[in-house]
Amino acid sequence: MSAPPKATPRADVPAAARRASDEQQDHASRAGDSSSSSRSGPRTIPRGRGTGSSSGGNSGGNSRGSGSRDHAAASGSPGAAHLAGSSPHQQGSSPADRSSGMRSRRYGKWPSAGSSPAGGGVGSSSRQGSGKSFTFNWPAYMDREQLSHAMKRGHVFRAKFRLNASNRTEAFCTLEGLPSDMTIRGEVNHNRAVEGDEVAVLPFKLKDWFVVYKEREKLAEAGLLPEGKADPLALAEELANMAIAANDDAGVAAAQSPWTVAGGTEAALKVIEDALRARPDMRVTGKVVAILEPSPRREAIVGVLLTPAAAMAAAAAAGGSSSSAALPPPAAAAAAALASGAYEGCLMLVPLDPRLPKGLLPPGAVAELPEELRAEAAATDLTSRTFVAAAISQWPAGSAFPLISVRTSLGPTGDIEAGTAALLAGEGIREEDFSLETYACLPKVPWSISPADAATRADFSTWRIFSIDPITARDLDDALSIQPLGSGRWRLGVHIADVASLVKPGTALDEEAQQRGTSVYLVQRVLPMLPRLLCEHLCSLQPGEPKCAFSIVWEVDENGHIYREWAGRSIINSCAKLAYPMVQQMIEGCFDPGTWPVKLFHGVTWEQVIYDCMALHGIATRLRSARFGSGALRLTNTKLSFALDTGGNPVSTSAYVQAEANHLVEEFMLLANMRVAGIIARAFPKHALLRRHPPPSERKLEEFKAAAAMLGVTVDASSAGALQASLNAIRAACQDDAAREVIMLLATKPMQLAQYFCTGEALLPSAWRHYALAMDMYTHFTSPIRRYPDVIVHRLLQAALELQQQLQQPDNAELLTAPIADSAKVPEPVEVVAAPSSSSRRR
Repeated sequence: MSAPPKATPRADVPAAARRASDEQQDHASRAGDSSSSSRSGPRTIPRGRGTGSSSGGNSGGNSRGSGSRDHAAASGSPGAAHLAGSSPHQQGSSPADRSSGMRSRRYGKWPSAGSSPAGGGVGSSSRQGSGKSFTFNWPAYMDREQLSHAMKRGHVFRAKFRLNASNRTEAFCTLEGLPSDMTIRGEVNHNRAVEGDEVAVLPFKLKDWFVVYKEREKLAEAGLLPEGKADPLALAEELANMAIAANDDAGVAAAQSPWTVAGGTEAALKVIEDALRARPDMRVTGKVVAILEPSPRREAIVGVLLTPAAAMAAAAAAGGSSSSAALPPPAAAAAAALASGAYEGCLMLVPLDPRLPKGLLPPGAVAELPEELRAEAAATDLTSRTFVAAAISQWPAGSAFPLISVRTSLGPTGDIEAGTAALLAGEGIREEDFSLETYACLPKVPWSISPADAATRADFSTWRIFSIDPITARDLDDALSIQPLGSGRWRLGVHIADVASLVKPGTALDEEAQQRGTSVYLVQRVLPMLPRLLCEHLCSLQPGEPKCAFSIVWEVDENGHIYREWAGRSIINSCAKLAYPMVQQMIEGCFDPGTWPVKLFHGVTWEQVIYDCMALHGIATRLRSARFGSGALRLTNTKLSFALDTGGNPVSTSAYVQAEANHLVEEFMLLANMRVAGIIARAFPKHALLRRHPPPSERKLEEFKAAAAMLGVTVDASSAGALQASLNAIRAACQDDAAREVIMLLATKPMQLAQYFCTGEALLPSAWRHYALAMDMYTHFTSPIRRYPDVIVHRLLQAALELQQQLQQPDNAELLTAPIADSAKVPEPVEVVAAPSSSSRRR
């Protein structure tokens, strides 16, 4: 979590939450679950009419509608930023509702985003009952017709709005294919956009683009600045002058913004890309002209309440300005409004996340707050404050600040549990228990696999299968098996919990899992995606119990080359729950089963388990070596583990290092994910859910190379493999641990986050590639207990297999009955030249 502004009250929020959504974290050390301890919050604010609700008024444009995502609503009036075809009052089960865990049960019914805390309509600029103005005239948004036309012609582009946490006047939008982000400078050009909003952005003319003069000087010194018509800026000026001389207004516009006559979005982006590559010292600039899809963060703002005078004084002090004349226009208007008494009786929410705007709570809403919150907000002592959760109700075109409604108090700053609650609320993570409707979807216990279901599954219950997880793990998603087939071949199986068979589409359980999206692992507890009956018992691949699984089985050689493949639903019965340290000891040759309280089932011996683990290890090292040899990249940063006392307070930390046992499991999970991606993409080329990792930012890569050069290090970033080789050389040569750590950290900065996508989107197959893994296709299949996209992929895989059966395509079922060899030499492990610990970016 980002730190609060300097002058705000202390906000000791532990950065403890992480979403476990990639294979590098699939098998990382997890804290065991513990029940939530009591705290002095959360406390629900008395509603009455609602702390941010009154009867009158239209929406200020912050609701999430259900219409088209590609256009803004038809409205020429300021403040109307809606989705096409949707009413600003539509709420229902909107994506914003689903992303926030705070709407219905914990906090009661929320007022619609269209209700006005000030009691006025769209663009209302008067405080409730006072007639005083807190006016700032924001630019009007494009209406639906204008926006549709502009987007189709490549004049306006869709992008996600990202704000600079260190400088709120600067924001960025990534446009596909451009070597650098669009920069949106100044709050007026932000035009009420909030961190995470999907916005429509209009690029400014070429002559108004930003020039990084340090880069320009370097290009000039190197003789790389283009001249004459090779310089897009000079060419634009020449063509514009010719058009002016010819009285050709359209020609002037085309010369100054040449992408507007390119003939569509892709062609327009190519024109902009060419200009940026010709002048790498330039940055395209622009402005927000519509909010296409409001960010869920609008409904999950956590902070503390202050008087407007205290909040604005803190902001001015942090910005080093005391004169309203020196402030940007919205802040100057707010300062003038404060001086005129327009904010009398209001309170202001100062968010913990500096990327989010301050919010204004009008007098009527203030009156409904508990007395202690009102008194605390008015107090001059800022050292003791209470976290509150709030949402933006609207942002009128006549208000410098969005109007908010307070949902609940979360507890005092400085308290770990209150800080954790604040962190979860700010990220929109559902902390409350599952609903009765969700529990009603669970099978009755005792539960067993029905004969009808068993008849449709391959029976692997006699195979020697085991799981390898952290010691404290309860949600066992995956298990492995390996059997020698003779002649250097092996039958290798990856068995994944068949969650989709118990989570039926369209049920309350399915919708709840979709809303949560993933299990969330805190330092002190776990917030599961599914009820514990499923994730820790019925679905979890616990040993000694028949379990439903989705298996993928291969015939491989010692190098992991696949000769045959079978995939399908199965029944397994694990023989052991192994832990990473146990397997690591087997690899190192120092394993003593007497020191581990692990029970083996089905008459399996430790000699057999060790044999299987060593065979898996040998093949895994070869797969890993081949993957890095093909250009895979692994960036490493130190990951901390925390030791807690009985009160949940951290008492010590230690570095968590992944060992060879972790890599053993990781390699087979990666292989399964890659192979399943191919199956569903071939079966459903327009409907498969895959995961891509775009190449890093070219500009940031150059900055990293320059920073490394200042430390005396040469980096080749021409490809993922070249970058990996450079980092390996740095690790081997650099004796300074601190310098090595800094270089590794800097190397992560250019990397983009991996993204889920549907193959039916307008992306060429070349854009499906996963940069870091060096794979053409990749998806998430191996963690359905704790990650909802995997549930979708399981359903797609089952549909693909049914289609395969209908088309009478071979399924390689004979692989399952191939005779097992009496003995086989375990593949020798090979040395892998790669980073030893986990990546800093999600896969």
